[in-house]
Amino acid sequence: MVFERVQQSQPLTRYSWLSLLRAYGVVLVLVYHFMPTLLPGGFIGVDIFFVFSGFLITSLLIREYSNSGHIKLRAFYIRRFRRLFPALLAMLVILLPLALLISPDLRVGIARQTAAALGWVTNYFEILTGKSYADQLLPHLFVHTWTLSVEMQYYLLWGAALFALTRHFGRTRKDGSHDESHGKSPDRSGLISRAVTLAVLVTVLSFALMQFYLIGTEDPSRSYFDTSSHLFPLMLGSVAGLIAGFDESSTVLLLQRIPARLALVLTVLLLSVIAALACFLHFEDVITYRMGILVTAICTTGVILIGRGMQQQLSSRPEPVILKYLADRSYSIYLFHWPLFIVISGVLPAGSVGFIPQQVIAVIAALLALSATLVCAHLSFLFVEEPFRSSFRPLSSATRRWFTPPVVCAYALLFCFLAGMSAYVLHSAPGLTSIERDFRTSYRVLDRTQLEATLADAAVEPGNPPLDGSDKGGELGKEKKKVQKLSGVWQAGGSVTVIGDSVTLGAVAELQQLTQGGSIDAEISRGMYEGSEIVSSLDAKGELGEYVVIALATNSHLNSYDAVEQIMSTVSPGHRLIFVTSYGAGGNHELSEHIRTVATKYPYVTIAEWEYAIQGRDKFLSEDHQHLGTQEAVDIYVQVINEALFLASKKQAS
Repeated sequence: MVFERVQQSQPLTRYSWLSLLRAYGVVLVLVYHFMPTLLPGGFIGVDIFFVFSGFLITSLLIREYSNSGHIKLRAFYIRRFRRLFPALLAMLVILLPLALLISPDLRVGIARQTAAALGWVTNYFEILTGKSYADQLLPHLFVHTWTLSVEMQYYLLWGAALFALTRHFGRTRKDGSHDESHGKSPDRSGLISRAVTLAVLVTVLSFALMQFYLIGTEDPSRSYFDTSSHLFPLMLGSVAGLIAGFDESSTVLLLQRIPARLALVLTVLLLSVIAALACFLHFEDVITYRMGILVTAICTTGVILIGRGMQQQLSSRPEPVILKYLADRSYSIYLFHWPLFIVISGVLPAGSVGFIPQQVIAVIAALLALSATLVCAHLSFLFVEEPFRSSFRPLSSATRRWFTPPVVCAYALLFCFLAGMSAYVLHSAPGLTSIERDFRTSYRVLDRTQLEATLADAAVEPGNPPLDGSDKGGELGKEKKKVQKLSGVWQAGGSVTVIGDSVTLGAVAELQQLTQGGSIDAEISRGMYEGSEIVSSLDAKGELGEYVVIALATNSHLNSYDAVEQIMSTVSPGHRLIFVTSYGAGGNHELSEHIRTVATKYPYVTIAEWEYAIQGRDKFLSEDHQHLGTQEAVDIYVQVINEALFLASKKQAS
């Protein structure tokens, strides 16, 4: 925002040069979302926003109490709603129609996403649906509004807490009067003391909950999304607002003694620490939650406090235009950037096109998304944020001409059209993704083949004809030829057990043919740890096949190394293990490399190189670029396992 020059005799309402923090945070988030490999920890830009919001909101409430002796809670809630909701609604009605340009799979559940965004509960919606923040396969279009949910929930709770404290201290006055001397309430020191104690306690509790939610899980999304565990950056900002949010604060007087050069050095150092964290942190890393977010919040709080001490010197120096521009529009930039990036990425080709490599297409998508974001954010700031925040008064003469009655009518018609298109998108969104439909088909195939195998074992003696007596070398002969053709180099010579995940589900029918009725156990979202338990259970019952295919690397990451070792240590003698590598994002490649290393240590382990086989042919995959989307992908997947079975047959058993 444009920071006004404040006279010394006037109370500060805006903070000079703290636009730097808002611009810094939005740049980190943009780079993280548009080019995540460049800045894998850029998501901490959100925590910069959180700290700044906590500081700004708390300082404004404390000043209101200092000037009037009370806090108008209803007016505070209305201001927050007016600040956040109109721009959010504008983003939704603009982006929902654009969702028609992308894959129907990305529109599944979009009505619930929209309702969660409008209800300020996106963070808990993501938790309840089991969605991982790091999941880029079929990303939710409005997942980024989880931060708005956390902020709004903070406004409701913290505003009510400060209101209750001010009412308590208001009742403790002896004569019920308001001391106008020095422009402050006589009970402000008591209020601040109690509020700081409360804020510190909530900060400690929130950080402790973040650590607690990490116990026993591979996915840290619960810790990241939950307001209770991600509240501490906002509360640290609140502490800063309580101790340095008003001009008479002894903390501000102390901070003003810091020499300007030292203050500049400290600010650069703190921002450099945040930049280093953004370069090296990863969402899946435990250290991000043990230390990274906390250090980011502490550094941001330090920059704010140093800036408060420098206000008198900084207020006379204009901020760079680019900082003011980005800070003014940071909210709208954040609102529009993610869904625009999803839409543009969905329109552009997913892989290489001719001589244009996939990396260049990704850069083009990022540049187009950035350009569209800046345009939409600029328009949103001028025609939505500013007018609603100021209740359309006072507007500059240059702005007022855009709000004449004819123009307002045109806006209303445009809004109605976009709202109608949005309603159509919400109503017409499919209920299942193509992958989920394929899963249902695969489950039916799996159930049918298992039933047929059970009936055959119960009713057909060796050497007898099929149950219906109609084959006479016909259909079964054809099926046998098909299996042999599919098998290629491997001739069935032992029982096979396949333990797989959602990728394996897409090839259930073909794997049944390949393994000639082998045991296929595939499930959605299954990881390596569950596979270890299944292998151990089947082995203990004597139901584990001679060939054991483990296709579980897709949903497993770096912290699944132990599970691989557990499988190796628990399997009994007489088995040949086949690990299928995975193709996708996250830590899958690193886990596949670990599996390849394991194969060099154990002579009875074979690698099915799905990762290498599908590289360059990922156009055959589904929309998420990971599951088997076409028959071509299924054939490649089965052939990879086929070849691995052949190689395993040449090795000794465990």
